[in-house]
Amino acid sequence: MEEYGRQPLLSSQNDNQNQDQHLRFLPRPTTNSSIASSFTPDPDDIPLINSVRDFSREFYRESSKLWYLAAPAIFTTLCQYSLGAITQLLAGHVGTLDLAAVSVENSVIAGFSFGVMVYLYFLEVWYFTALILFAGYLKNAEVAVDALSISTNIVGWTVMIAIGINAAISVRVSNELGAAHPRTAKFSLVVATLASLLIGLVIALILVLARNQYPDLFTNDAQVKELVKQLTPLLAFCVVLNNVQPVLSAPNGGPGNLDRNADRNCPTECRSLLDDW
Repeated sequence: MEEYGRQPLLSSQNDNQNQDQHLRFLPRPTTNSSIASSFTPDPDDIPLINSVRDFSREFYRESSKLWYLAAPAIFTTLCQYSLGAITQLLAGHVGTLDLAAVSVENSVIAGFSFGVMVYLYFLEVWYFTALILFAGYLKNAEVAVDALSISTNIVGWTVMIAIGINAAISVRVSNELGAAHPRTAKFSLVVATLASLLIGLVIALILVLARNQYPDLFTNDAQVKELVKQLTPLLAFCVVLNNVQPVLSAPNGGPGNLDRNADRNCPTECRSLLDDW
């Protein structure tokens, strides 16, 4: 009885057995490499592209899905931006000082607010604002501000197209990753980038070919027209660059936000896809 009374209720041997049983039911840690190697894409994912014919077929299918989402987004962004842009366009036919005043209001004040609203892109908006501000300190500031504001106005219209495509490709990539279609997700980004690049090249070509005509839409002043004409090559380059960059940053907006919540909301297979992306 004394020996039984001295024996503890829970011995160290029982502790070890209970610990082993408890650990047996805990999930084992997995690595991304093991997940990726065991992950099998959904059968509905696009097949491997081995020829130009395969690329053309899948490009057409993906373009239909992309523009179904992009067209309304582009229309919305263009309408919102055009409210101020058309006002600036009409002010140029009143006088150079009037155009400069509207440009400061539209590009600097309203542009600052728009940059806050689209914070994934505030630096892109504000560097145009900074250009307008710096132009005010140049020699013959009225003409410099007018010509630069006309150029940024045109770039702004083209950027609205890129932002619409950005919204569409963010949805496409997020949906395809969630459906376990990694090849479709990557191919959709390729299609969106090529489409945006093509649009930028077409707009840039039109500006270069019509560099003697399109300044008449914005102003009646001969000095401003001449300066806009000189800025056209740089403007065309900015149009192409700013059309592609927002589309390439789209995965950071859609799948990038998914990645922040992947531990909570995604299965391990989804996390591996996001890491590989």
